[in-house]
Amino acid sequence: MITVNELQLAGKVNKTHGVNGELSVSFFYDSLVDCLKKDDCVMFDIDGIFVPFFVAQARPRGNESLLLTLDGVETRQDAAAFAGKDIYVPKAFLAGIMDADADAAPDDGLYAAMLIGYAAVDETAGTVGTVTDIDDTTDNPLFVVRDAAGKTVYIPIADEFIADIDTDDRIITFDLPEGLLEL
Repeated sequence: MITVNELQLAGKVNKTHGVNGELSVSFFYDSLVDCLKKDDCVMFDIDGIFVPFFVAQARPRGNESLLLTLDGVETRQDAAAFAGKDIYVPKAFLAGIMDADADAAPDDGLYAAMLIGYAAVDETAGTVGTVTDIDDTTDNPLFVVRDAAGKTVYIPIADEFIADIDTDDRIITFDLPEGLLEL
């Protein structure tokens, strides 16, 4: 049996994509976005047991994410079971990739994808909603924030807009320019 000591938290499934079982996945290590390929193994915690899945297809979606298809996951309904789940890889697999890409550092801070699920608060406007996704399909990546009423707001991922990140309470505080939330 595979134990958590043999694995490294590597990313998160954001949501399903399309109808053929594809997953939108954000990784905490840039190297995984570039190197994950067919037949590589990723792990998911399913009911307290780490279960291996093999990559059927991986294709880039922006700078920090992939569209990933797993063997045996062929429909949107199958893929929905993975939405929001953490992805793990064997430490040995990650070490091999990190050795090949010495510029990547696993402990060099927070990645935007790590903030999915955080409450978004503006210093002036108050609670904005919850970060539900990262839109990195453009040159300027955006936090996708959804409020309680279901309205979606896009906030640029830029240091000058982030006032604080509280990892204990899972809150990201923004100092947003006037009018940005109305766009």
